[in-house]
Amino acid sequence: MLIKIAGIILICTSSTFLGIYHVMKIKFHIRDLNLLSNALEILKSEIEFGITPLNEATENISKHSSDFIKEFFLHMNKLLEEKRLCASQIWLNATSTLNKTYIDSQDIEIVKSFANVISNLDRNLQIESLNKIILSLQKKILELENQYQNEKKLYYNLGFLLGLLTIIIFV
Repeated sequence: MLIKIAGIILICTSSTFLGIYHVMKIKFHIRDLNLLSNALEILKSEIEFGITPLNEATENISKHSSDFIKEFFLHMNKLLEEKRLCASQIWLNATSTLNKTYIDSQDIEIVKSFANVISNLDRNLQIESLNKIILSLQKKILELENQYQNEKKLYYNLGFLLGLLTIIIFV
């Protein structure tokens, strides 16, 4: 009897945590997009006001960042110092580090679009492109926050109810 009760508790808690995990993936996606958006804002400021070379800008951003943002800009900085590829190829290469995050492929494609103008000498075009990317990411963040609010209670309860259903079927 004690084993049955322990099994019932285990099934209910594990199914509830599955529901929580599904919702937390959305929350982690929002967090990662915010970090990326902030880093791109800093890059835009470096281009607009700092007038620093790209390798110095990437180094500055990586020093003041953490997690995958640091890895992204360190990877770019390393490739820029090697001087084997053009800036657009380096940007595309560095975006491959974003696959290890909760950021989805659509968001990565948005970030990759900056590769089209990063080699351009026109700073205004680069700034405009970064503004569009940041705006797209901010829209996606708002959509995900709405999705999170709508699905939070649903998946918490759905996980618990799935656990109860499993218990009813097996008992």
